[in-house]
Amino acid sequence: MTNGAQTAVVTDTTCYLPAEIVEREGIELISLYVTLEGDQQREADITDLGGFYERLRASDEGATTSQPSVGDFVSVYEPLIDAGRDIVSVHIAAGISGTVEAANQARDKGADTLLLPEGASSGAAFRCGSPSVASK
Repeated sequence: MTNGAQTAVVTDTTCYLPAEIVEREGIELISLYVTLEGDQQREADITDLGGFYERLRASDEGATTSQPSVGDFVSVYEPLIDAGRDIVSVHIAAGISGTVEAANQARDKGADTLLLPEGASSGAAFRCGSPSVASK
């Protein structure tokens, strides 16, 4: 780990932290994707939740979700690494999403100062305090 620079916290949108906390604490969010009736969008970009749930109720297909791409992670990690910051990246459980695997692949592209906590979910990690960490 590097010395001096503040550690950056990165999580995905499944943490469902209030926007004011994310902004105040400088937490970096990586969005999962939601597809409803063939229309895929970043979960972070869904601002009209009432409209989304109306469409979901009316849909015969339901909604599906997909993990962020490795590129999504790299685009968040690289500026933090370039700024000399260490990163703690907390995500939805690997058993229910490929999000952690995408984060691991991004880490393997050169993020030597990245810790990926092992835990049940990003929400649980933020609510329960310090998760255990495993480094590259």
